[in-house]
Amino acid sequence: MQFYAPGELVTLSCPAGYRPSPPVIKCVRNGSQAVWSETPTCQQEKCEISRTWDSGLQFAHEGQFYALGDSVTLNCSEGYWPSPPVIKCVRNGSQAVWSEIPACRGVCTMAGNWPSSVSAASARTEFAVGESVLVTCRPEQYEGSPAWVRCTETAGHVEWDTRNVSCVEKCKAPDTRDSRVRFALEQQFYSPGDSVTWSCPAGYQPSQPDIRCTRQGSQSVWSGTAACTEVCTRAGNWPPSVSAASPQTEFAVGEWVQVTCRPEQYEGSPAWVQCTETAGHVEWDTRNVSCVVTPRIIPGSLEISPTTIKLHWTCEPPKSCQGSWKIRAQCQLDGPLSGPCQRQRLTREQPLQGLDGTVTCSSLHPFTSYRVTIFGGYPATRSPSTVLYRQRVTTSETAPDKPEIEPLDLSTKTLKWKQLLPCKGAIIGYQLNITARREYNSDFLEVKALRVNQSVTKYLLQPWRHGTNYTVTIQGLTAAGLGQASHWDFETDISEPDIPTNITALSIYSISPSSGTALLPLQPFPELHGPIREYQIIVSAMQNGSEADTCRSPGLQPFNSSLERDVYLAAVLPAHNLTGPTDFVLGNGARHYGYYNAPLRPHRNYTAFVRVVSRWKQVALDSPGTLTAPLGFVSSQARS
Repeated sequence: MQFYAPGELVTLSCPAGYRPSPPVIKCVRNGSQAVWSETPTCQQEKCEISRTWDSGLQFAHEGQFYALGDSVTLNCSEGYWPSPPVIKCVRNGSQAVWSEIPACRGVCTMAGNWPSSVSAASARTEFAVGESVLVTCRPEQYEGSPAWVRCTETAGHVEWDTRNVSCVEKCKAPDTRDSRVRFALEQQFYSPGDSVTWSCPAGYQPSQPDIRCTRQGSQSVWSGTAACTEVCTRAGNWPPSVSAASPQTEFAVGEWVQVTCRPEQYEGSPAWVQCTETAGHVEWDTRNVSCVVTPRIIPGSLEISPTTIKLHWTCEPPKSCQGSWKIRAQCQLDGPLSGPCQRQRLTREQPLQGLDGTVTCSSLHPFTSYRVTIFGGYPATRSPSTVLYRQRVTTSETAPDKPEIEPLDLSTKTLKWKQLLPCKGAIIGYQLNITARREYNSDFLEVKALRVNQSVTKYLLQPWRHGTNYTVTIQGLTAAGLGQASHWDFETDISEPDIPTNITALSIYSISPSSGTALLPLQPFPELHGPIREYQIIVSAMQNGSEADTCRSPGLQPFNSSLERDVYLAAVLPAHNLTGPTDFVLGNGARHYGYYNAPLRPHRNYTAFVRVVSRWKQVALDSPGTLTAPLGFVSSQARS
């Protein structure tokens, strides 16, 4: 409508987000005119903080009105929480209203009067007035039984009712100002009844064995204070010359301990020492200790021969070496007297004086172990009995004795000997020297040297030469060299002359029937089995084939007319006359040393033999076979 009568009301509206102010206007009479009761406007819609809300509410941003969509964060005083914590200005129809009507609610949290000695069984962090929660004592620091606590409100004040909580605090780690204390178990809290031990550095000991955590009312306290007190030990002014009879290593002030001089370095009588304290300093009272330093023998160079030991030595300290001690040296056989090597129990002693010198032990056995010992006695009037130095020394090896040999067994041609004992040194082998000579031949000489190992006790002589003079020596061998020699001297028998293998038969040539001669070539034989004394020329006119056996007969006769058809000795040629190849004339009618070289007759079959004879020292041997030269038939026509 465009016009309104006085008394009519008009309800106003505005576009979205705005509201009319006032929402209703009225047409009223003003004199002769009709006017509106107010002049309306469209105002933006807002939410207003109500003065009727909980007075305990606190707003993050102070203001009276808030636009649509604005949020307001709320707080409350201690012991209360806003509900909800945030409100928002929202549209409700045509009006702007708050999303909720806030209020402050009383709650209990883990702050405030929450006991620090407990932890809640629930994972929640807020509890409303009237709610209860089960709690337990924190085990790392407190002891006690589980209990219930309740959230309460009194005179507007919200807090926990903790009357049922009964937790006793444990003992904290002992607090000590002694920096030397080292606790055996490092932890922050200890339960009542627990005990604590501690250690101290060298020279100190705990003031008491331990301290214990004890309960006093609602508290736990330690029964004492951990501290370290100084003690006497094996350090400090403890005399290095003594050792304690007690295994104890720490001694309190006033305690006594018996000590003895260390036998390896000192001499003296047992004594007592006491742990004392003077002007806060703890130390041993050693006035009763009297130990004399044992002389120290320092070995120098060592000279060793098969029969002598020389040890160069020095002695220190001078005070002990000169005068206060009696010192002697001794060399003694080290080992049993029995055994394959006989030893005499030799003991050599000599006094030692001064600060240096030489211990000399002579007339000893080679390759033998001895103990070289230096003794001392304190005081000098006592017989030396304290060993100051000892060393085992073995004398050097020397050449061994001669081996024991057995007679030569000519049947086996074997040299035998007995093993040497290692009395003068370790036997490492044997050396054989073989020399072969011949009395009848000054040019003949054979020398052979050989070594065999220590396990060998026989040797087969090869080659074995006949008619030879042998000298064989045998010596044992150690690292020191060859020892004395044993020897065999023997001469081998001669043997039948050896016919060279290249000579199998004689050849006859230049047969002369007219003169009854023939030429027989000869050559000297080697003297391998003995000296060659002669060559015998034998002629046989036999036709029955037995002439070869007849030739070997030692009693052959010279030629005579009655033997012309038999076997006869035609000539004997001394070996010294046959020095090279020679033609011997058979049948020349000459006489040779009493034998007649008869002419060969025509119309006869002859066989010539050469027999080689070896003779030495009443022994004569001829060649095992003769050399044969068949002449065949001597033709009479050849004679004419």
